[in-house]
Amino acid sequence: MYMYVRIAGPMRSINRAEVLHFLGPPGIGKSHLTTAIEVAAVKAGRSVYRCSLAELIEALTKAEREGCLVEKIRFYTRASLLIVDEIGYLPITPGG
Repeated sequence: MYMYVRIAGPMRSINRAEVLHFLGPPGIGKSHLTTAIEVAAVKAGRSVYRCSLAELIEALTKAEREGCLVEKIRFYTRASLLIVDEIGYLPITPGG
C-alpha cells in the first residue's frame, strides 16, 4: 500500500485549524508523512509540537492532579500544528 499526499492540502488544513487523521496498520508511513507535514509547517513559519498519545495523556493527567490542567491545555493549543503520534499502540484506561 502506498500513500501519496500533496503537502499543500495538509497546510491548508492547518490554516483552517482542521483535524487530520492518518489511520492504518503499522509500517505504511503514517509517522513519516506527519514528519513531512511537520517540516513543511516549520518551513512556512508555523509552530509545531509533537508527542505520542501516551505522553499527551500522561501530561494531561499529571496537570489535572496538580490543578493546572487549563494551563497545560493552553500549552498544547498554542502550536499551529499539534501532532499526536502512536495512537492505538497502548490501551487507554479511565484516569490515564
